[in-house]
Amino acid sequence: MQYLSYSRKIARVLKPLALIETDVRFLSNASHVVQWPSHRSLSYSAFPGKMDTCNQLYAQSPMTGLMMLRANFSSEAKHVENPTEAVKELHGKILDSVNVKRSMPPNAWLWSLIENCRNEDDVSFLFDVLQNLRRFRLSNLRIHDNFNCNLCQQVAKSCVRVGAINHGKRALWKHNVHGLTPSVASAHHLLSYALEHKDAKLMDEVMKLLKINNLPLQPGTADLVFRICHDTDNWDLLAKYSKKFCKSGVKLRKTTFDVWMEFAAKRGDTESLWNVDKLRSESYTQHTLSGAFSCAKGFLLEHKPEEAAAVIQIICQAYPDEKKSALEAEFKKLVNEWPVDIIKHQNEEDKKAVAASLKSDIPAMVNALMNLEEHLSLGEFHVSNLIKNHISRGSPIQALVLYHGIRHRGVYFPGWIPLILKACACVVPRVFLGKLLHSESIKFGVCSDVMVGSSLISMYGKCGCVVSARKVFDEMPERNVATWNAIIGGYMGNGDAVSASGLFEEISVCRNTVTWIEMIKGYGKRKEIEKARELFERMPFELKNVKTWSVMLGVYVGNRKMEDAWKFFEDIPEKNSFVWSLMISGYFRIGDVHEATATFYRVFARDLVIWNTLITGYAQNGYSDDAIDAFYNMQGEGYEPDAVTVSSVLSACAQSGRLDVGREVHSLINRKGIELNQFVSNALIDMYAKCGDLENATSVFESFSLRSLACWNSMISCLAIHGKGKEALEMFRTMESLDLKPDEITFLAVLIACVHGGFLMEGLKIFSEMKTQDVKPNVKHFGCLIHLLGRSGKLKEAYRLVKEMPVKPNDTVLGALLGACKVHKDTEMAEQVMKIIETAGNSDSENHLASISNLYAHTERWETAEALRVEMEKRGLEKSPGLSSVVLI
Repeated sequence: MQYLSYSRKIARVLKPLALIETDVRFLSNASHVVQWPSHRSLSYSAFPGKMDTCNQLYAQSPMTGLMMLRANFSSEAKHVENPTEAVKELHGKILDSVNVKRSMPPNAWLWSLIENCRNEDDVSFLFDVLQNLRRFRLSNLRIHDNFNCNLCQQVAKSCVRVGAINHGKRALWKHNVHGLTPSVASAHHLLSYALEHKDAKLMDEVMKLLKINNLPLQPGTADLVFRICHDTDNWDLLAKYSKKFCKSGVKLRKTTFDVWMEFAAKRGDTESLWNVDKLRSESYTQHTLSGAFSCAKGFLLEHKPEEAAAVIQIICQAYPDEKKSALEAEFKKLVNEWPVDIIKHQNEEDKKAVAASLKSDIPAMVNALMNLEEHLSLGEFHVSNLIKNHISRGSPIQALVLYHGIRHRGVYFPGWIPLILKACACVVPRVFLGKLLHSESIKFGVCSDVMVGSSLISMYGKCGCVVSARKVFDEMPERNVATWNAIIGGYMGNGDAVSASGLFEEISVCRNTVTWIEMIKGYGKRKEIEKARELFERMPFELKNVKTWSVMLGVYVGNRKMEDAWKFFEDIPEKNSFVWSLMISGYFRIGDVHEATATFYRVFARDLVIWNTLITGYAQNGYSDDAIDAFYNMQGEGYEPDAVTVSSVLSACAQSGRLDVGREVHSLINRKGIELNQFVSNALIDMYAKCGDLENATSVFESFSLRSLACWNSMISCLAIHGKGKEALEMFRTMESLDLKPDEITFLAVLIACVHGGFLMEGLKIFSEMKTQDVKPNVKHFGCLIHLLGRSGKLKEAYRLVKEMPVKPNDTVLGALLGACKVHKDTEMAEQVMKIIETAGNSDSENHLASISNLYAHTERWETAEALRVEMEKRGLEKSPGLSSVVLI
């Protein structure tokens, strides 16, 4: 049985087979001996004293024979002629460590070997080392950190660098003998090589290896594949892989759609062009420069030069002045290069017709552009896309400005009204804008339209004007299910569950999924979980889908009922990534980070949504280092970050002061072209501010042409915490001059700036402005004002404010006033403040007692100070000792 044991051990070293069916009866003295190669195969020293016997194993058992053949195949016994000296030296040191000293070599040797590869022979030595390391690792049952996706990525990168593509493909083999774990990032290096050398065959081979390894397709993969197909003029291959990417649910990048549309326009395939544009509009609401010009080419192919001119005019209006040169270059390509490409891709009989058409249509488009002021022919679809884009990016005011500008030029489409009404609902409390649109819809006779009427009801409901919403509803001559859903949602959103329930029962026949969801979500917001569950159970079975299940799960999660949520979760028949992310975020919401992490690792098929939930949860719960680690792990698994990812990671960097990681993320945003929405821009400014880099924070802020309120708040806070009180006040006044309404965060940031600068009068003025702006002050705002009054010696005014403030003062407020009493040596006022503290039963009372004891000592009331110390000892209170720390670098 010793032979059987050694044969199985050899199998573990050479290949992790599922089962070795070797029997000692098959081992004899026959002459079919497997001759082992040199040290490039198996190290004999792994089995001291037994290898002579093992070397005489005969391959009479099918499994043993297969094992031996694999050993021979993987031995790489070819002669290597020209390795560099550095690689040869490292190769010898590593093999000596593994085969002679029987110890794992330092990681640095392997990484150095990878970096020093300069030709294909060097790479051959590298793969020999990897194979020997894997044998050593398996024979000693050791798992080493190097054998992971990151190692495979670096090896593939090295192969591409020296042109050893065959070795690079071997790194992606499934169950390879080199201990490499294939990853999407490794494949991207080979695809980049294929793109550079226009090698469609290599791309096809790499994609097949990805499929064999069951690796998920990523947006970056699609981008590379589409570019290779475009550059090699292989439309059939692009059509094949586009179906695979869409079927896999990969969200294609804007640049990928640009390449796809440009290729379709170059071939003159308008049907494919509009199909791609329709698919793009489901993910993105705004065209890029390249995409817009592809649409213009499509209109030209359909003999619609005026529509093509309108598309170019719209993109001109939306494009910043500093980038006009790129727009001009794209226009020149359309006029000069594109017609040649089109004609080249046509059949012989079609070439003359296409050439004649473009010869007349392109000048017509140019003339339309020159005379666009007189006869503007804007396409409704393209303007709608611009409006949608502003709303989705959190800039409803810009959507309203765009609409006003187009209306001023005499252009009107009824289909825009629902979109603009949605923008009005976002700009609360600007319901008067919605009323103006309401009157305009009456003027143009479109108010009776079901879609417009439903949008009006939804707008009034979201703005809190339920009476106006009901009036529109009652006056509508025709209603559909969207109309009923809008009025029910309006009532539920404003807390009138009785009226919503009455309407819900009234339309029992034409209810759809949205109707049930509006009611369930409404009960959830009112914390009436039992009613929500009862309604869910009443829902017809055919209307129940993953969305309705997730809405009910969201009711439990939103009300922090995680035990009930888990029971409900187990009953959900189909669990998608959104359902899993709801559970993970629910645990994070109640502060159970451990259970949230455990739930994350229960997910078998993770996607970007799941990773974003984990990273955001870590950041929001103060686990900044874990958030940053998760960010790197996510990329290691081949997932590319989006706007949600980077905003959460930047928040984690701000918490932990990781300026280096923050700068790296900023560079990634620019490199990957991640959209700088208000959340990302705000996170960037906040990160630089909290990490002490005021210069970069200011630079980022000034680079944004459209600044949201959140950006202004972050910049004002940044100036405040850096002691730039005067600049913060100036920025606040500038923001007000732009007609941006400040919120409670804005006022808090400005008050903090006044505290740091000692601007008492400005602080009082800012505080009084909160009432005129209809912003209710909270305890933090009162705390800033009390701090200001205390620092200025106005202790009586500060004390009066504490007594009269509508909210209960916390430890911070009372501590600020007590500190001011100590600075101004007012023991009488300190005693009165202490009475408030003892009456309120604040948790920080021992520190406050210590402060007042120090005040007595400072004013040389030694007996009173001593008596207070004794009283503190009787209560079992101890003064917390002062501690300091020094970081040694």
